[in-house]
Amino acid sequence: PVLFIYDLTKPTATVSYPMNNTSYRTLTTISGIYYDKSPGEQYQAEIKIQDLVNGLYAQTGGGWGAEVWISSVNLPTNFLLYQTSWTYIPNVTWTSGKRYNIVSRARDRATNEQNIFVVGVSSVIFTFDNTAPQSGVSYPVSQYVNSLTFISGTVVDQPAPYNVGITSTTNTDAVKLVIKNQTD
Repeated sequence: PVLFIYDLTKPTATVSYPMNNTSYRTLTTISGIYYDKSPGEQYQAEIKIQDLVNGLYAQTGGGWGAEVWISSVNLPTNFLLYQTSWTYIPNVTWTSGKRYNIVSRARDRATNEQNIFVVGVSSVIFTFDNTAPQSGVSYPVSQYVNSLTFISGTVVDQPAPYNVGITSTTNTDAVKLVIKNQTD
């Protein structure tokens, strides 16, 4: 007798980290899960990473170029598969001020391939921002003053077009000013 499994169910893969619509200063691993409904068996997970500023995709050999799915098949040293999860150690350089989209998909042993993708589940978008904001004092303009009724300044978060930003409504430590009396 010949035994076989008849499987028409498509498997699914999700991205667990990074989380959707978040910002990161560093990103050394990307991870998720993959699953296939019994009697099917998940076989492979893969991802593609797109730079949303210039439209290029992460390549298996590093760098950015045409669309490519990265997996344990074409990059086994960086893409690790476990029983129900996967981890990818990126070999690309993230650029501060850019947004990236990561899409994951799964294949099963019957070669069914995931074709439905849900934003925030099987695909995530994140902002990479590892550039510190810049601030400066605009008043007083002179080093020596005999009366001081106010102090003003500016702050900007670079680079454009995407950054984490500075907001005093959600971050009470957004801008700090230290005044030192140098005559005592």
